[in-house]
Amino acid sequence: GDTCTITGQLIDNSDGSLVREAGDTVNFYQQGKFTYLNDGTDTTSLIPDEGMSITTDNGSLKITTSTSGEKYAHYPVQFNINDNFSFECEIGALGTTNSIALYVKNGSTATGCWVAYEDSNTKWAVGVNGTIWRSAPVSLQVGDIIKIEQNEGVLTLYQNGDIVTSKFVSFEGEYSIGHYTNNGRVQYVKNIKIKVLDGS
Repeated sequence: GDTCTITGQLIDNSDGSLVREAGDTVNFYQQGKFTYLNDGTDTTSLIPDEGMSITTDNGSLKITTSTSGEKYAHYPVQFNINDNFSFECEIGALGTTNSIALYVKNGSTATGCWVAYEDSNTKWAVGVNGTIWRSAPVSLQVGDIIKIEQNEGVLTLYQNGDIVTSKFVSFEGEYSIGHYTNNGRVQYVKNIKIKVLDGS
């Protein structure tokens, strides 16, 4: 995508926190019918909680934290309640605890869902508003393409084009997608693609 240079401090309106300093060069994404692309080398566009580390390794984004508790880093795409969207990424390397852990939610509230691959159980786990579903045993490999698609309130998880599960999710207001992690979890993702689907 195009880039722009921040001329002043960029502040998150929700909590007043500093997001970018003056002089930073960031990718620019059109709000609305947009596409976000990240080959796994752009560490600056994700917006992480304090204590998170987003670096590059294995040709991928490496997402970790050394602090206790769950931490979140979201992509710079904000969805509206009526948006249908897709999120896709490639597994760049197998991590630890959960090789990939994603969330789609409204701010810091529990409204929304999370998706994680459980290495110890070789299963996908999907949590929607406190209810958790687990898939049949399935293997996750480097190079696998993981996709989440939300269409008219139905969220579908795909692995290499095959449907793992579909669940109804009720979103409120604006919401975002990103990764969550703790000090025992390492994730490697690349070739990330986010877009609003036609018809939304």
